[in-house]
Amino acid sequence: MRKYGASPGTFVERQQPESNLHGPVPATGRKGVIRMKESITMTLAMAARLSGLLALGSGVVGWAGYAVPLYIHIALGSLLIVAVWSLAFQARSVAAGLARFAGAVGAFIPVVGLLQLRFQLGEFQWVPQGLHLAAGLGGIAFAEILAKRIRLSMQTL
Repeated sequence: MRKYGASPGTFVERQQPESNLHGPVPATGRKGVIRMKESITMTLAMAARLSGLLALGSGVVGWAGYAVPLYIHIALGSLLIVAVWSLAFQARSVAAGLARFAGAVGAFIPVVGLLQLRFQLGEFQWVPQGLHLAAGLGGIAFAEILAKRIRLSMQTL
């Protein structure tokens, strides 16, 4: 960008700042979109990791007999599901089948979780608990796999 200099008729070259008071100047064009998509992908992957780990921990502690409010476990699991579904939506053009299956696993997690509250199976209560645990771990794994596929697809652009 050019602007008039001190003396009439001269131009002074003006450099674009690399940062301002509010942080770095965002990139424009295709690089900016790719950078933003990478940032969203990493944020969703980290949210899935953290919420999944905390949901797993609160579930194990509650299963062990300690008083953990169930709504904390449900809120953390809901955050995991939202992160998995968001990553699946983002990966639908890169890995369509995997994204659909991750969406189905995300729907399966709360269904099994709520069914184990509704139906008490006595000595076989470990079956829905094991399914819920496996589905939750699968949700965390799918978040990792989808995030990696999204990142790999952005490297080829």
